[in-house]
Amino acid sequence: MTDPQFAKRIGDLLLHDPNFGLNDVHLLKIGRHFRLSERDKLVVGRNEDENQKIQTFSRKEDVLIRALHYPGPLSLLRGRGSAGEVEKAAAITVRYGKAKDLPRVQVLCRQGEEESERYISGSTVSDKKIRDDMIGE
Repeated sequence: MTDPQFAKRIGDLLLHDPNFGLNDVHLLKIGRHFRLSERDKLVVGRNEDENQKIQTFSRKEDVLIRALHYPGPLSLLRGRGSAGEVEKAAAITVRYGKAKDLPRVQVLCRQGEEESERYISGSTVSDKKIRDDMIGE
């Protein structure tokens, strides 16, 4: 990651979560970052190493999202995680995986010990919307 990308990500963190911790700073160094709402941020892994780091830095209140049955990223949704934001985060996750062109993809959403499955389409989120929500890329 280049310094301008990190600067944008730290600026976003300072603006939306001034009481951040070291865990939040570690997450800034990995993945693709999206600001979904004032309180919700999504981090999408780019490879297996980043997926593992996302798993490591996840907290019990975070929502972890991944497509079932297809290779792709692990994503972490941090914030309040409303149903609409989880749906948008799942669509972005699918969009970056191998199943992005399929009409419906089963995704697993896990928060703490609770898991839920839903069907989503990566095409429900436009490339423009993804670019508009992206932080630092």
